[in-house]
Amino acid sequence: MNTGTELARRYNEICAGAQGPEHTVPLYEELYRQAEKLGDRPLMARCLSDMAALIGVHDAETSQSLLETAANLAPQDARILENLGLLQRQRDPVRACQLLLQAAQCSERERAWERVAVCLDAVRPLLDRAPGMEGEFEAGLGRLMKAVAQPSQGQEGATRVLLLADPAINRSALEDRIQVCLLRGEQPVVLSPSTDRPDLPESCEVILGQPESDGSWLEEMVTLVSRNQYLRAEVISERDAVQWAYLALAAGCPVHGHDELFKPVEITDLLPIPAAEVAPGTTSVDISVVIPAKDRPDLLANALRALQQQTLARDRFEIIVVDDGSAVPLQSALPSDVTSGVTFLRNESSCGPASARNRGIDAVRSELVLFLNDDAVPAFDAVEQHLTIHGQHSYPLAVLGRFDNTENCRDVLNDMLERGGLVFPYFMIHPRIPLGPQFFWTCNLSVPVAAVREVGGFDESFRRPMCEDAELGVRLGKIGIFPQHFPTIGCGHDHPMDLPRLIRRSQWLGHEWVRAARKHGEDQPILFNKVVLPDANLGQRALETVLEAEDKSVRFLETVEQATEDLDQFFMTRQDLRNDALEKVQADFLTLLHRIMWQEVARGVVGAIQGFDPDQWEESRREIESRAAVFVMHDEAGKQFVEEILASLPQNVELIVGVSAGAVAMKLPTDPRVCRVLLPSGESAEAGREWVVQATQAGALVFLDGTTVPRSMDWDSLFRLLGSAPTVGAVGLGESSGKAAARGELAELIPASVVATRRRFVDQDESGPGSFLERMKAKGRHLVCLRPADTGAIDDCPVKEIKLEATGLA
Repeated sequence: MNTGTELARRYNEICAGAQGPEHTVPLYEELYRQAEKLGDRPLMARCLSDMAALIGVHDAETSQSLLETAANLAPQDARILENLGLLQRQRDPVRACQLLLQAAQCSERERAWERVAVCLDAVRPLLDRAPGMEGEFEAGLGRLMKAVAQPSQGQEGATRVLLLADPAINRSALEDRIQVCLLRGEQPVVLSPSTDRPDLPESCEVILGQPESDGSWLEEMVTLVSRNQYLRAEVISERDAVQWAYLALAAGCPVHGHDELFKPVEITDLLPIPAAEVAPGTTSVDISVVIPAKDRPDLLANALRALQQQTLARDRFEIIVVDDGSAVPLQSALPSDVTSGVTFLRNESSCGPASARNRGIDAVRSELVLFLNDDAVPAFDAVEQHLTIHGQHSYPLAVLGRFDNTENCRDVLNDMLERGGLVFPYFMIHPRIPLGPQFFWTCNLSVPVAAVREVGGFDESFRRPMCEDAELGVRLGKIGIFPQHFPTIGCGHDHPMDLPRLIRRSQWLGHEWVRAARKHGEDQPILFNKVVLPDANLGQRALETVLEAEDKSVRFLETVEQATEDLDQFFMTRQDLRNDALEKVQADFLTLLHRIMWQEVARGVVGAIQGFDPDQWEESRREIESRAAVFVMHDEAGKQFVEEILASLPQNVELIVGVSAGAVAMKLPTDPRVCRVLLPSGESAEAGREWVVQATQAGALVFLDGTTVPRSMDWDSLFRLLGSAPTVGAVGLGESSGKAAARGELAELIPASVVATRRRFVDQDESGPGSFLERMKAKGRHLVCLRPADTGAIDDCPVKEIKLEATGLA
C-alpha cells in the first residue's frame, strides 16, 4: 500500500469530519507525526495550517507560531501565506501586505484567479498603514485585470461571463463585480468602448454594466453577442431587466432566460420603473432606517439620539420605529428631543422582529433600507457610509457594518465574547467579499428595498430574534444579493450579555437554525462550518453530544461564573492591569465559553428535531426540581440499605420507603427526609412501588432495588441527565463513577438497580407487556446510562481554575 496515498486519504477524512478544536486538533497532531516520519513537508504544513485555523479563536500566538512553521515547510503554499498575512493585519500591516502579495503571486502562477482577488482585496485596506506597498499592489491588480479580460483561461467547467463596462463605471465598482464573478467560479470578460472585440462563444451570460445615457455602445455589444439570435441575461433588478429588453428588442434579437420579465412588450412599457411606490403628497428620501423595538425605551432613546446627530443631512433619511407590542407605547415613553421627525408604528400585541421589520418595510419611502436594533448606537457617519457604499457599486448588495460593545458593556464576560468573536465572528469575514447568508445580521445592515420585497420580506413564522435575518439572507442570495462587510461602518451594541442570556441565545440559535435548514436544505445558513441536514440522525448525534458533556458543562459554567465575578471585582480598583490580565486568561476563558455555548446549541438542535423548544425545556427542568428516591424494604438488609442511602442522599431529595408486611416492626433511621409507607400484604414489587409513589408529589423519582447505592455525585448527575431533554425517559446508573465528571450515553437497555424517571411518565404508564423501561422505549423516549468519565473520551478540555493568581497580578 502506498503510505503517502494513505496519509493523503486520512487528511481528507479529517478535513471532511472536522467537529471543532477539541476533537480535530489531536487527529491533525497524529497525522503530522506520521507525515514527519515520511518527510512529507507539504502535508506537515497543511496539518499545521489547519490546526492554526482551528485554535486561532482561542490562542492567536500559538496559531501564528504554527503558521510560521507551516510557511517555512511550504513557502509556496498560497493558502498558508494568506492565513498568516490575515493574522498579522493588526500587529504588523507591512508584513501582512508582504505575505498577502506573496500569496497572490503564488495563486497567480497556479492561475487561481479567485484566490488572487481575495488576497488583493485583503491588502487594499492595509495600504494606508503599509507605505511602499502601493506599487506592488497596483501591479498585481493590473495583472489580475489583464488575465480576467482574456477570452478564455482554460478553467474547465467555468461559465463565461461578459462584463459590459463603460466610462460611467468607476474602477472600484468594476473590480467588485469581477470579484463576485471569480468567487462564483465564472470567467469574466471585460468589454468597454476601448476594448477589442474578443472571439466570443456562441452564447454567453451577460451581466449588465451601467449603460451610457444614449445606450448606443451597449446596443452594439448586444448585436455582437446576439449574432446567433440568442441572449441569456443575468439581470440585477427589474429596472435593469426593462433596459435590457429595450436594447435587445432594438437590436432585433429575442431574449430568453427570464420569461416572466421578458414577455412581449410595447415601447410604452419600457419606461424606468421606480424602485418603491411613493405615496401621494410625500417626499422621497435617500435611505430609510427601520428599527423594531419592544419595552426598552432607554436603549431606543440612545439609538434615536445617535441618529439625530448623523453627518448625513436629516432631510435625506427617515427613521421608522415599529413598536412590537410594548407594555407602554414607546412613543409616549421617550423624551421629546429624540422623537422629532421619527415615524412610529405600533403592533398592539408582539408578533416578533420579523413581523415588525416587514411593517417598517411597507412604510419606507426610499430605495434603500438600513436595519438597526433598538440597542444599536450608530457611529456619527454610519448612515452616510451605507448610502455612499451602495452608490459606489453597480450591482445590488447588502452592506454589513460592525456591531461592537459600547463602554457600558465592558465587563469581563462581554470583553471575552467580543475578543473571541463568539457572538459576532467578524474574525471569519474578509471585508468586501460576498458572504453566505449566515452573516446577514440585521443589527447594522442595509439592502435595496425592492430586493427585500421581491423575495417576500421576512418570514414572520420566525418569531424570535434568531435566524429570521439569516433566513431572509438565503432568499436574497438566490437572486444574487449577498452581504459584504465594510468594517469602517461603526455601530455600538448597548446591551451587555450575561450567562443566562448567552445560554438561552445559544439554545434558540440551534433551534431556529433547524427550522431555517429544513426550509432551505443545502441552501441553508451554515452553522457547523459545512452543510448539515437536520434529520433524525443529526438529532441523535446532537443528543449524544448533550448527554456526554452535561456534567462537564455545569463545571465549566461554575468556573466562568466565579472567574467573571473575581476579575470584575479586581478591575474595579486596578483598571490599569485589565488588558494584561485578560490576555493571560483569554485562552482558557474562551475554551470554556466555547464549550458551554455549543453544548446549548446542540440542545436547541435536539429540541427542534424532537419537538420541543427552549421554553418547553426550561419548563421540563422546573418540573423535576422536586425530587424523591423510592425503595421497598422487606427485611433487616433493607434497613441497612436505607442507612447507606441517607449517607449520600442530597438534602433536597426525600426518601420514600415502602415497608412490607414482614418488616413492619423495623424502625427506620430518624431523618426528616424519610417518609415511611406501609404496603398491603401480598403486593408484587411493581405494585408496591405504585403504592410508594402515591406518598410523594415529587416530579423526579429514583427507583432503588437495594443492590447499588448512588454516590453523592451520581445523584446530581442522574437528575441533570434526566433534565437534559424532555424526551429522556429514564436514566440508569451503569456503575458508580467515582469521579467528579460523569458522562451519559444513549442505551438500548439500562441497569434496573438505580433508575431515575419523571413522575409524569410513571403516572402515564399503562400496564402491558414488558417492563416499565421497555414500555418507555416503545413510546419513543430515550433511555440513558450514566457512566464514569472516560479520560480519553471526554476529558479533552480540562477545567482550569481561572483565578487572580493565574494572572500573576493578585
